[in-house]
Amino acid sequence: MNTNNRLPQAKEMLERYRQNSYKKALSVNSHVHTPYSFSAFDNMQELFVKAQQEGVNVLGINDFNGTDGFDDFFRLAGHYKIFPLFNIELIGLLEEEQKQNIRINDPNNPGRTYFCGKGLRYPFPVTAGSSALMQQVRNESREQTMRMTEILQTWLQEIEAPFRLGFQEIEETLAKGMVRERHIAKMLRIKINECIPGEPEKRSFLKALYSGRDTEADLENPASLEEEWSYPRRMRPVLP
Repeated sequence: MNTNNRLPQAKEMLERYRQNSYKKALSVNSHVHTPYSFSAFDNMQELFVKAQQEGVNVLGINDFNGTDGFDDFFRLAGHYKIFPLFNIELIGLLEEEQKQNIRINDPNNPGRTYFCGKGLRYPFPVTAGSSALMQQVRNESREQTMRMTEILQTWLQEIEAPFRLGFQEIEETLAKGMVRERHIAKMLRIKINECIPGEPEKRSFLKALYSGRDTEADLENPASLEEEWSYPRRMRPVLP
């Protein structure tokens, strides 16, 4: 049974609100990415554990280009008693704005535009046409990140890195059907930690990776290092 069907109707909820039946505002985070697109979390459950620790009452999945994570998200929301919201995010590129260095709603990438669909139904009905279109977007995204990985590996060879970065390994170990920039950055961090001992050695390697610039990341904070590479206006290396 879909528990959403047992919720009060909109009129009843508005009436309860007018009667001050709800004593306090709920804590809401309506925009979280999961490993089904990219995520700072290793798995979906970790996301709900963190939300519960922070007292979040309403949590919204907001993955890129698909709804594959909806079932896991709904199941864990019931287990942790956190109300689920179902959303989707798509990325567009306005080429003229990109040429003119105009930023839309991405402070680091001119021309890039993010569209979010909020409050989708669950189960989410997808027409054959929409399904085919989303699959095309995912295929093109995969080709893009595969090429990014190849370019990064070429640069790692140039600076004589003591490890190799492969797209297949990233896809099989870190992603759930879609590889994004953050997955590449996460694998890069993992490889650095595995193969380069000591903070001075890591900082020296990152300086070579960043074409002579020093890292600004907190090396003890995984998200800090991954974000430094993920956003090109920060410290992305000058690749060939």
